[in-house]
Amino acid sequence: MLEFYRSQIRKAKKSHICSLCDLEIQSGEKYQYQCGKYDEVFFSRALHLYCDNILQKFSVEYNDHEYTPEWVADWLEDKYCFDCENEEICQKKVFQCTKILNNFM
Repeated sequence: MLEFYRSQIRKAKKSHICSLCDLEIQSGEKYQYQCGKYDEVFFSRALHLYCDNILQKFSVEYNDHEYTPEWVADWLEDKYCFDCENEEICQKKVFQCTKILNNFM
């Protein structure tokens, strides 16, 4: 159970790793900082702003706030990659695909 939660947009003073896509949030970039306590465990995480938007849409669609990055990646692939003309030759990870990211910027 969620005991408390805080979320705010910050400007990175140093680089961070995004908790969803596992890519770098660069110094000077705005990002979503979240912290709280869930089931007796404290947590904090940093997310790209577009990754936070992805998680919000994922949570609404599944009516659930629990996720793994793999679940979200599978959801994105099902939703955006099925009709992509570059699907066969695409070498990008789903979190780096400009077609997908443009939907969440």
